[in-house]
Amino acid sequence: MTATGGTATGYYTKQADAFAEAYGIFNKGDGDVYNTGPITLTAMGGTATSNSGSADAYAYAYAEAYGIDSGGDVDNTGAITTIVTGGTATSNSDVDVQVRAYGIDSGGDVDNTGAITVRATGGTAESSTKTASAQATAWGIGSKGDVHNTGAITLTAMGGTATSTSGSVNAFAEAYGISLNMYGSGDVYNNGDLTVTAMGGTATSNSGSADAYAYAYGISTEGGDYVYYNTGDLTVTATGANATLDGSGSFYTFTKAYGIFNEGDGNVDNAGALTVRATGGTVTITSGSANADASAEVYGISNKYDVRNTGAITVRATGGTATSDSGSADADADAYGIIKTYSGDVYNTGAITVRATGGTATSDSGSADASAGAYGIYMDAYYYSGDVHNTGAITVRATGGTATSDSGSAVADVFAYGIVTKGEVYNTGDITVSATGGGTGSSYAFGICFLKGENTLTNTGVIRAFGDKAYEVYLADNSSPTVTLKDTYNMNLDGDPDTGSIYVGYGSTLDLNNALLSLTAVGNDFQWDTEYTIFETNGTGKVNGSFSGTTAKNPAVVAAYHTRGTEDSSDDTVSLSYQPKASPSLTGINQLSSTISLAGNLVGQNMANHFFQPGLAQSDKSASRLYADSGMVMSDASAYSPGATRIVYMTPYYTNMDRDASPVGYDANTIGFMAGYELKYDNRLLGFHFGSAYTDLDFTGTGYSNNSEDQNLLSAGVHAMGAMDEWTLRGRVTGFYAMHDYEGLTGTNLEMDEDADYNTWGINAQVMGGRVFELGEHRILPEVGFNYLWLSRESYTTDADNDAWNVHYSSLDEHQIYSVASLRWLTSTQVGRVEVTPSVAAGVRYLLTDDDMDVDLSLPGSAPVTVTSEQDDLTATLSATVAFTQDDFSLEMTYAGEYNDDTTAHTGLIRASFMF
Repeated sequence: MTATGGTATGYYTKQADAFAEAYGIFNKGDGDVYNTGPITLTAMGGTATSNSGSADAYAYAYAEAYGIDSGGDVDNTGAITTIVTGGTATSNSDVDVQVRAYGIDSGGDVDNTGAITVRATGGTAESSTKTASAQATAWGIGSKGDVHNTGAITLTAMGGTATSTSGSVNAFAEAYGISLNMYGSGDVYNNGDLTVTAMGGTATSNSGSADAYAYAYGISTEGGDYVYYNTGDLTVTATGANATLDGSGSFYTFTKAYGIFNEGDGNVDNAGALTVRATGGTVTITSGSANADASAEVYGISNKYDVRNTGAITVRATGGTATSDSGSADADADAYGIIKTYSGDVYNTGAITVRATGGTATSDSGSADASAGAYGIYMDAYYYSGDVHNTGAITVRATGGTATSDSGSAVADVFAYGIVTKGEVYNTGDITVSATGGGTGSSYAFGICFLKGENTLTNTGVIRAFGDKAYEVYLADNSSPTVTLKDTYNMNLDGDPDTGSIYVGYGSTLDLNNALLSLTAVGNDFQWDTEYTIFETNGTGKVNGSFSGTTAKNPAVVAAYHTRGTEDSSDDTVSLSYQPKASPSLTGINQLSSTISLAGNLVGQNMANHFFQPGLAQSDKSASRLYADSGMVMSDASAYSPGATRIVYMTPYYTNMDRDASPVGYDANTIGFMAGYELKYDNRLLGFHFGSAYTDLDFTGTGYSNNSEDQNLLSAGVHAMGAMDEWTLRGRVTGFYAMHDYEGLTGTNLEMDEDADYNTWGINAQVMGGRVFELGEHRILPEVGFNYLWLSRESYTTDADNDAWNVHYSSLDEHQIYSVASLRWLTSTQVGRVEVTPSVAAGVRYLLTDDDMDVDLSLPGSAPVTVTSEQDDLTATLSATVAFTQDDFSLEMTYAGEYNDDTTAHTGLIRASFMF
């Protein structure tokens, strides 16, 4: 549907009207509307000219245009498109060019799933002597009752052009995604994505005043009793207008943008992503004392009562350009993530990012202001109280603009606050506030600010503040707030060690209340072994009580508290030292050595297998050759055929290994295989072997439980075995190469990630000798020998989120020799064509060389610290095996265990071999 205004000309006192009206569905009564079809409306204003009186050229105002207009409920599933363009009006008297565009307007409830697109573009208004107005307003959904919306809403309002020679001018733009009647009540459930844009127009006057503001709202009401539930993503943008005045009136190009705005009596529950931006316009006063205002304000959520937010909020305000001859010029910017203007609490788990940048303000003789204020969570603490529970990350940045005045004051103060409140604050989120001055003002950055009244504070998050006057926590001067710490307060050590982190203003009181003081050191300018001031007091500001203790979560860091021997705590300091007592890397090397031994023992098992004769129960003593490996995994059951001299085998295995040690242990799971080829002739065996294993290693212990390492092991080598009568001798040499992928947490409070990739290589060798004793059908095999391990690891440096926490590990070159002894029992029985061979073995392994492994650890700016990992000297082994052999094929199943004071390992394997 299209409506186009015509041309109207009025003479003398007559009025000229040229308007257009368009309705998709119109229901004047209180009945309901149900629509499923698409609605498309276009309204274009005409041309109205009057030589005297007033001239109105309406495109969407006097004749309103609606997609759906109903006095009752509306249920819509169809797409609605409403496009309105203003016309042109010219008069010597009042001129009013208005543009209004509605998607749905209801006097009852609205249930919408359809896409709504609304665009309102202001026209052109020209007056010689009186007011000229060229405003544009757009609504997506308007309602007096409940709103349930899942449809996407896109709307744009663009102010027109208003010009008056001696009167006032208006060229504002207003855009409302979902708007609730201030006299209504109900619940608002929005799951649709809203994109709302308002752009101010152009206003020019030689005298009088000029309004060219731009307001944009995602979801809003100025009254009533509404509860908001939003899960949709809202993108709201407001851009200021251009205004020029040559006279003594006042000019305003306010620019405001709200994601969610509720001045009614209900609460707000938001889970959607809110992106809200406001940019001030350009205001120029060429002469006279008129005031120029090009300020910008932006709000993620503005509510009177409770706010619960889990969504990401990103807001940004940028001041415009204000120029005045002798009046004031304002180009300030204010941005709020969440603001609560009355009583109630704020519960936030979402990330809040706030940025405010002052504009450019210039006045010849008046004042100029280009300040910037940015606030993460703001509560009107001077008049009301409320609690803040925050677990989300809050990032606030404010930058001053440029303010210039030849003879008046010029100010560009900057304020960046994370949380401002009066009440209880429970914070576990990281807060970063940064204030950068504009050259003609001061900068203030406070993580958490208490303005007055009785307050409590629990903080385990990391707070960082940057500015001329910057503090983690600020107790305001002259308004006497009292803050009592509860449970824990976490202090971050960065910046100047002589500047306190907590400011206690004139007349304020801080009660430490035996809270625990935990310390972090996030920042590149942290200094080890340096005392940091905790408090800064002003005048009668007081610090009462004491902390119950000082701690750092990282077990490699030691926190120290210094009282300086004075009566109160106001001059106390803290320091941190890097003193690691353990290294996950060394613990991982211990586990790797066990995996290497396991892989080698599997090779010994295969050598023993093929010295067993099939039909053991019936064979004579001279033909029998019994042999067993003394390592962690043992096997005694296999056979070879007299004509089978070549053997291939495959042994997949799984191992769970648990080290319950302090301060660091591990829980490791290994999956791997060993395979090989052997040639046997007479009583000799020669072969080569290779294998691969993957280990998932999770570290345990206080401060290490979030660290882990993946190990990929490759190995290959040669082995040989011989026998003479009842005596056996075997040997093996295996080379290995391991690749390590480490991930963990670091920082004083374990608040940042770290990772590292490094490699290990070496040689594992073994020599064993034994003798077989026969007791009827039973065989007893004692065996002794030696193991040798050479392990070398390159030096490496971890990569942390903050380079100041990159840990350098020195290289490692370790040689270990073990003595090994074992005793094994074996028997065999024939079941049809299958020979079944069970065996049980027990053994010990004893470390002959030094049981310590040492490595040097260091951080940038700290001296290297030697860390030692001790290994158990004595380890017991136990294994049980059953093998099934038929003709040239053998299948074996084995359980093996390894036990010492700290470590327990359980291994299961299946070995298949074929002889030909």
